[in-house]
Amino acid sequence: MIGVDLGLVIPDARKTLREGAIKPMQTPAWKECQDDLMRYAGKAAIRRDTPWGELTDAERDWVINGSPDWNGKWQSHWYGVKRFFKYLESKAYKMHIRVLLSKYRSYTPCETCGGARLKTESLLWRLGSKENADSVLAADQRFMPRGVHWSREQLEALSSLTVHDLMLMPIERIRRFFDEIALPSALLDDALKLLLAEVRTRLKYLCDFGLGYLTLDRQSRTLSGGEVQRINLTTVLGTSLTKTLFVLDEPSIGLHPRDLNRIVEAMHRLRDAGNTLMVVEHDPSVMLAADRLIDMGPGPGERGGSIIFDGVPETIRSSGTLTSEYLGGWRHVADAAH
Repeated sequence: MIGVDLGLVIPDARKTLREGAIKPMQTPAWKECQDDLMRYAGKAAIRRDTPWGELTDAERDWVINGSPDWNGKWQSHWYGVKRFFKYLESKAYKMHIRVLLSKYRSYTPCETCGGARLKTESLLWRLGSKENADSVLAADQRFMPRGVHWSREQLEALSSLTVHDLMLMPIERIRRFFDEIALPSALLDDALKLLLAEVRTRLKYLCDFGLGYLTLDRQSRTLSGGEVQRINLTTVLGTSLTKTLFVLDEPSIGLHPRDLNRIVEAMHRLRDAGNTLMVVEHDPSVMLAADRLIDMGPGPGERGGSIIFDGVPETIRSSGTLTSEYLGGWRHVADAAH
């Protein structure tokens, strides 16, 4: 969630309330709120000259959430840091308020689900055996659902994993989990068999594309362009599209050289299924895997625009002209056509 980050609001735990531990209230515009804090803290016996890090949990809760007998009257009770920001959000139509809020906002886990994006009831369903779970998950890594009253020992003693446990693991480990999972034959109807096969196939494609290091809870906005393209390709492979034109812009970006053959094999599978791929690429191994190679040059940017070579890659390979000097600075378009 995008919300108030208390780590930004109270950046220095060594400061006391009197010294300005609550950073946004130290400007002239909000000095009145700092004065309110000092006045009400004195009445509530909250230590004002003790560093924030040494205050008790109850004292910090009073500062952040306000007086427990809050009645909605700002002039008679301490309203708390959270209500202070809620008031600011009501004034966010003003530019200077939006600027102020942006300084103290960040992505923070939801307090209701703990970042799981699922209700507690959903997290009570578990998959696989304890042996399956222990083979891919280290101790103390199981997710503790919100709203339950379990100890860590009780949680670790449970068999299997929740959906969120799987989402927190790298995809390569999730693939191993599903490859090893053995469901009771009484449960394996045709629909479940189809679902399990589809899950295994999608995970295999992601690993084949060199994406096994990602986790399923990774936000798409944090992915590189190459990662997004490869994820989209796995979706295409999963849907078995045919007679489709795919245009890829440097899909090898961010991929280790030893894994390039994986994406080449995947592109060949798409081609063999009856599709056409046009790939903008600089890596020689990807270029030479194309059915037709168009080399644009002779230089980059405004110095380019001419077709230097148009033909099958085998011609360049046999002529020995595919060197670092030949490739330097030029833009290459590899068109792998069915």
